[in-house]
Amino acid sequence: MENNILFIIEELGDITSSAAISRFNLCKTVASTHKNCTILTLDNISERVKNEWSNYGNLFVHPKNNIKRYQKPLMYFDKVRGLIYTVLGNNFDHYNRIKNIRYFLKKQGNQFDTIFLLSGGFGFSPHQAI
Repeated sequence: MENNILFIIEELGDITSSAAISRFNLCKTVASTHKNCTILTLDNISERVKNEWSNYGNLFVHPKNNIKRYQKPLMYFDKVRGLIYTVLGNNFDHYNRIKNIRYFLKKQGNQFDTIFLLSGGFGFSPHQAI
């Protein structure tokens, strides 16, 4: 089956939590029946995951710790932080992650037929990016 699939995963980590294990296993299961699968996730994944996924498809990462130099001082003031959250709808971490996902989709998004959005916990950056 020729179908280009993109998995946008909030966070894979080092595959020790049950959520990360289930997300990664879902990706491997789908990738075992499709040739062209790609994962876009945060850069805090282990070498084991990178090596194992190389058997299935491509892997792209974006930075987890992504606070810009000009954003750091603004995080120290509660009222400023509250205003930023009100205006942007997120803190700077998630706002920057959303920008990174959107940048990737603008550059390469049109080559995928199917996009899976996988999030966990309170992070819904992939959903907000779409």
